[in-house]
Amino acid sequence: MSTQGIRGIQHKLIVAVAVSSVGTAFLAGLLTTYILFFSSAHASVLAMKVDTLGFMAILPLLTSSSYVGLLVLVVLSLALLTLFMIRPLTRQLHSAAEQLDVINASRERIHELSNYDQLTGLPNWRSLYDHLNLALDTRSDYHREQVALLFLNLDRFKVINESLGHAAGDQLLIEVARRLKFCLGEQDILARAAGDEFLVLKVVHDREEIESLAGDILDRLHAPFAIAGHQLYVAATIGISVSPEHGQDTDLLLKHADTALIKAKAQGRNCYQFYSPEMSVISQERFALEHDLRHAISRGELELHYQAQVPFAAGVPGGVEALLRWHHPTRGMVPPDQFIPLAEESGLINEIGDWVLHQACRQAKQWLDSGYPIRVSVNLSSIQLQQENIVELVRDSLRQASLPACYLELELTESCLLKEFERSARSLRKLRLLGVSLAMDDFGTGYSSLSYLKLLRLHRLKIDRSFVTGLPADQGDMAIVSTIVAMARSLGLEVVAEGVETEQQRNSLLQLGCDEYQGFLFSKPLSACEFGQRFLQTEQVQLSG
Repeated sequence: MSTQGIRGIQHKLIVAVAVSSVGTAFLAGLLTTYILFFSSAHASVLAMKVDTLGFMAILPLLTSSSYVGLLVLVVLSLALLTLFMIRPLTRQLHSAAEQLDVINASRERIHELSNYDQLTGLPNWRSLYDHLNLALDTRSDYHREQVALLFLNLDRFKVINESLGHAAGDQLLIEVARRLKFCLGEQDILARAAGDEFLVLKVVHDREEIESLAGDILDRLHAPFAIAGHQLYVAATIGISVSPEHGQDTDLLLKHADTALIKAKAQGRNCYQFYSPEMSVISQERFALEHDLRHAISRGELELHYQAQVPFAAGVPGGVEALLRWHHPTRGMVPPDQFIPLAEESGLINEIGDWVLHQACRQAKQWLDSGYPIRVSVNLSSIQLQQENIVELVRDSLRQASLPACYLELELTESCLLKEFERSARSLRKLRLLGVSLAMDDFGTGYSSLSYLKLLRLHRLKIDRSFVTGLPADQGDMAIVSTIVAMARSLGLEVVAEGVETEQQRNSLLQLGCDEYQGFLFSKPLSACEFGQRFLQTEQVQLSG
């Protein structure tokens, strides 16, 4: 830094210090008309006469790259400010300044880490929280300002991240952030909350502005992303809360945006949803249900029912499908379509799935010991199949029950198999080596890929009930079932038809070549005791959890 530049800084600093120390009025009476300037190897010293105090010396704290502070000395005699005495002091000040420079840089780095996402460079949750606080505090009712909060979650990001690796996933997040910025104005705030979640804060004047922004975001994210040599397609789901309509508290607004996001996901994703008070009631209901579900196993509220799978040739059950039931102490029987999705979303499905697997194996073993070798089919969700230890879990269940593997069948849906296909295929090959049977459930409702069927080497296909309902009148259903049966035959697979409720449906399926059927025509799902008494002539005791 030049001497002239230092002098300019010193002059401003002297005035600032004097004003803050003694006040403007007193300053006019103290300062005299002359200033002394000293120069040394490490710093410059500025001295001024202060009539009532003596001499005031100003020593700037300089590093090699910047000015970091100021030291003010008051001395009685100008002789004390000789270069001989100042030089050691300035050396020490220079060292102290270098340390202060490091401290300031560390503080800036800590601030950056605390308030910004390191991957995208966007503000993080903490920073967004502060911005939202400020926006709510400064919102003007006079100008009819509203504070809109958009909570955005990427759909299918987890699949992409696990399939292509975290590096590709990180690059996708960076590109998503870049596109989102194009949707926003200079005063809008875009933050990355966590993982694949983003938050947008915008001050608006009407609902149409928010709808326009949400629509623009969905449109921009709809176009494919070129990542790691792949064309990737992602979508977004957005929950929206608005102040003052949905609250004027920061935490409440964030909570309501999250609630709206959950509702939007339930409606099919790739959409946006505004918060409404009714959602809070639903959210509280789901929270209470999830809480009760967490204790359902320990309280003995879960039970397996069994629905017969009947070979056309025999007319008696050759196998059963294990179906989970929840006897809630106050709600009564909770339908599976209410608590199974909740178990998957909350992460409880693995614990519950393990319990079902163990119970089904124990029941099959009990029937086997009673002289009735019945195949028991257990449904696996995609979350369960993706567990690294799924093969060990199945092996342990068979071992603990002392059940031969040939009496256990695992049912999987097409969508379940297509998620992380390579990993699923590896797990299924290992499960086949254990000796368990594998079946594809609800066949025909998903991708119905022949190449997948060939690679997976399943044992059975289960025709979805939606193709059975219209038999025999619906010629389209007849053609579909006939095609599925012919395809299964060519691959060496058995065919089971679900949802059979009439003799006409049963006869049509028999003519089309199905091997087994399942449905209310033969029997509704029954408890183990009821099933044993009705079909196996056993008086067995119901297994406890």
